[in-house]
Amino acid sequence: GRSDDVVLLARQTIGRWEGTEHPRYGAALATLATAEYVTGDPERALAIAEPAVQVLATNRTGPVKLHRLIGQARSALGDIDGAIAAFRDGAELARSCGMTALAIELDIVHAHVRSIGAGDDPTVAVDLEASRREADELGSSVTSVWAGTTLGWALLRTDCDRGLEIAAANLARARSIGYPIGIAGNLRTLAYGHLVRGELEAARSTLAELVDELVN
Repeated sequence: GRSDDVVLLARQTIGRWEGTEHPRYGAALATLATAEYVTGDPERALAIAEPAVQVLATNRTGPVKLHRLIGQARSALGDIDGAIAAFRDGAELARSCGMTALAIELDIVHAHVRSIGAGDDPTVAVDLEASRREADELGSSVTSVWAGTTLGWALLRTDCDRGLEIAAANLARARSIGYPIGIAGNLRTLAYGHLVRGELEAARSTLAELVDELVN
């Protein structure tokens, strides 16, 4: 909600450092690039993030987050192949560094972007189910809910009934842990699924609930 302020603060912070040796340099660059993306400038975000990945090759957290940002920005600019590559590389790097929860998150968004580019690729649902199980084993309820949320949305193309079933279950879980993005994502899936099935009143009421969730 205050990404413009974050952009200014991150630029000022980085401007105080000489070189790239500061231990928080990678995190600061990732924050700046992400804030630039959130303010609606994916091209500027990429201009910061892509060179930084090479500079920060020996740093762990910074490059993983930068790969995530590059994938998001590439997807926003319509470069699906570039986004897929960035998310895949980021997930592999995160796993090699022992950052399992972040690796699962990148696996999830990797599968989601693949579904955009590949249509009805059955491996998308398989991979999302695997991510959900891995998150449960790790004890990361937020990541598990997000995997299920993404799975429900992806299944609307191939198995609308199953997608709605998963979305309803994940909506309940998201509410139980107070996870706003999960709540909104599953409400969107439910509204769209009802529309696909011609259930206009259910779609309307769910959409109204989603608007209330986003506004409040």
